[in-house]
Amino acid sequence: MLSESSAPNSSDFDRLSVPSGMTFGIAHTQWNRAMVAPLMTQVRQTLKKHTVLSEELCVPGALELVYAAKKMVLSQKYHCIIILGVVIRGDTYHFNYVCDGVSRGISCLNADLKATTPIVQGLITADTPSQVYDRILRNKGVEFAFSALQMTLI
Repeated sequence: MLSESSAPNSSDFDRLSVPSGMTFGIAHTQWNRAMVAPLMTQVRQTLKKHTVLSEELCVPGALELVYAAKKMVLSQKYHCIIILGVVIRGDTYHFNYVCDGVSRGISCLNADLKATTPIVQGLITADTPSQVYDRILRNKGVEFAFSALQMTLI
């Protein structure tokens, strides 16, 4: 298990042993598709490496991720749910409302005492597109998938 102060590295990913036959749900946005696509690729490759199957649900924007995650949880088909999206700050307060709405929604779903399916929040929030691409280059999608794999072991 990793300590909270240490960032995971590739050897941590390789050592993680998860049960076979698991299926994860991935909810992702159409909005900022060019930035979400490489995150999806990273998540898919990481899950495949650990022999985890995945099913995807695409929604229009970030706020819809909460509903998609809820639907996936209620289906009882998945061992874990990962939400993926990108929200870039603009000139209005919309960024704040969207980010806050998604964070609160996913937190509420995870805090439900009846919930048995963890939801990993893979929402990248940034001031500029270059900050998003920097996070993609640092394999944030791999980290999101790794977090999901770890959550199934709790």
